[in-house]
Amino acid sequence: MNLKNRVILIGEVVADPIYREFSTKKSLTRFSVKTVDTFKRDNEIIKETMWHSIAAWDKTSQTAKKKLFAGCEVVVDGHLVNRKYTDKTGIVRFITEVVADTILPQTPNNNIYQTTQRA
Repeated sequence: MNLKNRVILIGEVVADPIYREFSTKKSLTRFSVKTVDTFKRDNEIIKETMWHSIAAWDKTSQTAKKKLFAGCEVVVDGHLVNRKYTDKTGIVRFITEVVADTILPQTPNNNIYQTTQRA
């Protein structure tokens, strides 16, 4: 395990995940996670919300598709990836996303985390 590029997020899934299967039999599920950091500054409580783009491949993708939904809590363990692409208007865009190695979706029935690791 490479500990030099590691991300662990605990947050809320923002919208239902988007699943895609390719002709190569690989699958990809994309979803966003919202995290809220609360801290005190000058005797005022500040809440800072951040949104994180997550990409899950293959086995982890299948679990994300089956277990995640808008509003559920999830733990994501993965690594950061920077990439660039050209949008429909020809503008080069840059994105940073978390590629999930493991996801731990909270089940609504018993609030126990179930683990799924990338193959």
